[in-house]
Amino acid sequence: MYRFLATEAGVYLPHYDVVTIWHLKELAAGKRRIILAKNIKHLFVPQFEHLTVEKMLIFASGFPDVMSALPAVEHERLKLHRQYIINVIYTLVPEPFHSWVDQIMDTRTSEIKQDKDMLIEMDPAVLEAF
Repeated sequence: MYRFLATEAGVYLPHYDVVTIWHLKELAAGKRRIILAKNIKHLFVPQFEHLTVEKMLIFASGFPDVMSALPAVEHERLKLHRQYIINVIYTLVPEPFHSWVDQIMDTRTSEIKQDKDMLIEMDPAVLEAF
């Protein structure tokens, strides 16, 4: 089933070590949303504390299209590789997801700059050369 969906139908699937036969069965039956591999959009999301798989799935829960492309059972979703989840969310809701990730990254960067006193004071001449 995995080989057929991936190679013959061109479906974007999780790694075969984490996908269940139940999810494959629902995809084949049309009960879950199919995304073709050729339509997948990729996004790099750093490994930050507030950008965990669990938090991304909470974000995705507000978008029925995304949830319909992921396994129906929560413990199956939690087994999926992080990049697979990112790619599915970014493909189906690119702008909201990208903005959400950017907001978390900006907040984290600001907090680190303030907490660690990482702001640099520079002479204007040095700044101009930099």
